[in-house]
Amino acid sequence: MTCFRHLIDAYQPIAFRACTTSGMREAENRAQVCKRIRKASGIEVDIIDGALEAQLILENQSADQYLGYNAYLYVDVGGGSTEITLSSQGQVAVSGSFKIGTFRLFQGQVAKTDFIEKTTRTS
Repeated sequence: MTCFRHLIDAYQPIAFRACTTSGMREAENRAQVCKRIRKASGIEVDIIDGALEAQLILENQSADQYLGYNAYLYVDVGGGSTEITLSSQGQVAVSGSFKIGTFRLFQGQVAKTDFIEKTTRTS
């Protein structure tokens, strides 16, 4: 994170946001880790939930609007979770966050029931 601080200082963006996802959501020492990051780098880290993670991923896909399609499926596979969002006509149709990620799979921490979770419908 100190390296990111140096990049931020060098490029001086108008704004930035540092987010952490599944691993930190579930870490018992998340508050201590965030405090250590802030002390070492001056960067405040937001621990975000799966729904916000999926929303941010979707919002960063602005280039897709130029491809001419009406529907898009976004899948973000992380270490601890996978976010899936279906957008249609520029609106989120269905979005879900699942506790299925590469680290969890390799560690044998994914049960069959993890594949069947509720999704959020917004239409």
